[in-house]
Amino acid sequence: MPVYVTEYGFQTDPPDGDNGVRPSLAAKWLNESNWLAYNNSRIKGFGNYELFDDPALGAFQTGLRYRDGDAKPSYDAFRVPIWVVKSRRYYRIWGQVRPARRGDLVDVEYQASPRSDWKRVRTITIENPARYIDVRTHKRARKWRLVWQTPGRGSATSREAFPETR
Repeated sequence: MPVYVTEYGFQTDPPDGDNGVRPSLAAKWLNESNWLAYNNSRIKGFGNYELFDDPALGAFQTGLRYRDGDAKPSYDAFRVPIWVVKSRRYYRIWGQVRPARRGDLVDVEYQASPRSDWKRVRTITIENPARYIDVRTHKRARKWRLVWQTPGRGSATSREAFPETR
C-alpha cells in the first residue's frame, strides 16, 4: 500500500525550550527525512506539519515559520531539500526543487574549503514531475548546495550540506 507522510516535523528551540532542537538541526533532519522517503518506494508523498508554529507554546512548534511569520531554516530546507552522501568512489547529491517547473535549471555548487568561493559542478535541467535531482560526481568538496533561479519567477537556494558518510 502507498504511504503519504502528511504530518511531519521537528519541534524547535526557539520557541520550545523544553523539547525543541536547534532550528538548523531541524532543517538538516527534515532533509534527511526527505532523502529516506525518496528511497522508500512505498512513500508517495511528504508534507510538513505545520506552516506556522502554534500560538500555544504547549502545542506543536514544528512550523516552517515562527509564529510572527519569520522563516525558520526549515522553510528553505523544505522548499529545496538537499542530502549529500559520500562513498569511497563518489559524492551523491540528492535534492528536490519544489518551486521549479519542468525545464528549469538548477546549479549544483560546491565549496572546496571554508574560505573558497562557491563553484558550479553541474547544471541540471528539471525533467521529472517531482522535480528531483540525483547526481553523482567525483568532485571533492567540503559543502554542497543547490541554486535555482528562473528570471521572472524567482529563486531559491538549499541549505549548505556537509557530506554524510554511508
